Amino acid sequence: MNLNTNMNLLTFIAITTVFSIIYLIQQNNYREYWKESTNLDKTLLFYTKQIALKNGNVAGLKRSDRIREIAMQKLNMYIAEPESLIIVIDE
Repeated sequence: MNLNTNMNLLTFIAITTVFSIIYLIQQNNYREYWKESTNLDKTLLFYTKQIALKNGNVAGLKRSDRIREIAMQKLNMYIAEPESLIIVIDE
C-alpha cells in the first residue's frame, strides 16, 4: 500500500510539474505577444498621424498663395511683377 501511495504522489507531482511548465510557457508567450501588440499599436498611431499631416500638407497646396509662399521659401523663387505694355494701333 505504501508503494501505491508513493506512485500516486509521484504521478501527481509529475503531472503538476508538466502543467506548471506549460502554463509558464503560455504566460511567457502571452507577454511577448502583448508587447508586440503594444509596439504595433504605437507604430500604427505614428503612421496615422503622418498620413494626417501629409493630407494637411496636400490640402494646403490647393491654394495658389500657399504654393507661392512655399516656392519663395524653399526654392528661392521670386514672383515676377507684370509689365505694362504699350500697344499702338494704327488706323
